[in-house]
Amino acid sequence: MKNDSAENWTASTAADLVMDYLIPLGCAALLVVFALYVGRPLLDVRLQAKIPPLSASILQLQERKEELYATIKELELDRDLGKLRQEDYLQLRQDLESQALALLQQLDQLNGHTHAETLHTWIEEDVAELRRPPVSKFQCPSCGAHPRPEDRFCSQCGTPFGKVE
Repeated sequence: MKNDSAENWTASTAADLVMDYLIPLGCAALLVVFALYVGRPLLDVRLQAKIPPLSASILQLQERKEELYATIKELELDRDLGKLRQEDYLQLRQDLESQALALLQQLDQLNGHTHAETLHTWIEEDVAELRRPPVSKFQCPSCGAHPRPEDRFCSQCGTPFGKVE
């Protein structure tokens, strides 16, 4: 009888060990892997190196632009609630829009071009690099295209290939 209780105690101790330590440790490991996978774009040094730093004057102008946008939204809300007459609303909105337009022109002059355009250019360069066909020694006998090693048919004309090496 002592052997049965000793075996049960060992089995229950092993099960408790698994439940108490290994499962939480496995969950923590999965959490770390998930966090690294999701956070990888934030850690990508190559992308961070491409984005130019903004000067203090550009930051101040962008803050002012956001303030103007918020003021225009508040103005619309005041008009909708009946706090402003239509004539006053139109005049104030025109003044705020002209200030915002002048501010946007100033930002464009300081930047030379927008960061969105720069980012768009980088994306286009990366896509063009990915679209470049890999260098292959083999050519399609019909059209001269260079297939990938795993292709069984020509992507240009549809000619079937034998084994491509």
